[in-house]
Amino acid sequence: MRSEGTYRIQFAVSEPLGADQIVALTAPRRLTELEQAVKQLDNRRNPMKLSELINQQTGSDILVGAAGLFTAP
Repeated sequence: MRSEGTYRIQFAVSEPLGADQIVALTAPRRLTELEQAVKQLDNRRNPMKLSELINQQTGSDILVGAAGLFTAP
């Protein structure tokens, strides 16, 4: 696990409130096939499919991170 740098992201929150996940990947090369597959998931609630797509990537040089976001009124 790497912990380098600090990142700040500002969000505007609106209903529906609840839980979301941010998933970040790093790789030494562009993952064009994964990019296209993720675009097909846009606005669809299918986290298992995203996990499957990431697991299909070859090589152990891909780093994956996730952070939970929880919003309430």
